[in-house]
Amino acid sequence: MICAYQHQESVDGTGYQGLRYEQITTEGRIVNLADGYDATVTRSAWNVSQVRDECCQQYTRAGHPDDAVLLAFLRTVERFHTQWYLCQRNNFVEEKKQSG
Repeated sequence: MICAYQHQESVDGTGYQGLRYEQITTEGRIVNLADGYDATVTRSAWNVSQVRDECCQQYTRAGHPDDAVLLAFLRTVERFHTQWYLCQRNNFVEEKKQSG
């Protein structure tokens, strides 16, 4: 539950609770990255979505105080999207077989 409390914190202490980066738990850092990623790639009334690759490149260029957290996050995003793509492709192949 602490990560939900901390996920809006900023590196410089300008988040809701005013915690500096070293005071934020690893879980809070991970949820912070995931929340920012979701907000960036999801289209909403106030946001035009970015492509996943652009978002990941932006994170990489901007850097992150915790390289291990950033690297693990980017690897997870890549695995998820690879699995999603393969699942979509397999579904397409199955539909084509059944229709044809």
